[in-house]
Amino acid sequence: IQQSVKVLLLALLFCAYYTNAQDKVANDPGSDEESITIPEETDIDNAIQVDNKRAGRVTGTTTVSIANYPYVVSIKLSETGNLPKYYSGVIISNKHVLTAALDRDYIISVRAGSNFIDKDGYTFDTLGYKNHDMVGLFTATNFVSIITINGTFSGLANVQPITVQTSEIPFSKASPTNCEALGWGYDENDKPVVNLGRVQYTLTSDATCTWPYGPTVPSMQCAKSTVGGICLSDNGVVLVCNSNLYGISIWGKCEPGIHVFSKIPAASIQAFLLPYLPITKIFKCPCNSC
Repeated sequence: IQQSVKVLLLALLFCAYYTNAQDKVANDPGSDEESITIPEETDIDNAIQVDNKRAGRVTGTTTVSIANYPYVVSIKLSETGNLPKYYSGVIISNKHVLTAALDRDYIISVRAGSNFIDKDGYTFDTLGYKNHDMVGLFTATNFVSIITINGTFSGLANVQPITVQTSEIPFSKASPTNCEALGWGYDENDKPVVNLGRVQYTLTSDATCTWPYGPTVPSMQCAKSTVGGICLSDNGVVLVCNSNLYGISIWGKCEPGIHVFSKIPAASIQAFLLPYLPITKIFKCPCNSC
């Protein structure tokens, strides 16, 4: 009986200790259950990395074929001493890829024409990247970057530039515009999701467009997912509306709801893209002198 009493007392002490420890974790500012407050001097990309262990996943995707979306590419970002990370991106010309803004210099390679994030298709070294001249790493204003490949996308199977939307689509509550987000994300273990995925969206009004890191700006577009959605670390996921490029992902909360993209038709982004887009021939010239 005395031995049983000792065991019971030890069990009670352990339960009390465990409960106390749990209370401390719940009140710990560094706990995963604590909501994130981004300091004023922290850029958006770093804020996204802070939140990765809480979310940072593309969810509710349908696996799709690159043959139907030949403009989507996987971007590998490498740096000394760290494991590589992956962005999604979109081909806008035979030499240029558009993706989310980059926070620092990386060794960049682009994979096109593949269903997978890290194999098959065609890989390209790059000549460099350029963030938007007025990018706001603290506000996510004009949060896009152009990557120039060493080579050309021309003539490759399942590789093709997308048409860029140049005018904003008016919002209609009665008949909202259907769109789809395409790219790769990360799973619950921070491992890349290897298959190209798609999530369905509809465009929303500016009045409903909000996000937790500050006010929205004219270069942002909100869209609502009905099943799943982009997440914090799914950088560069491509938003396509009416078969045209309409957005590049900035932020999502890994569940159905309203998520934020860079708005490609925004005047400030259009001006940035213009030098990189293919020249549209308006007239057919009958001779070489035209």
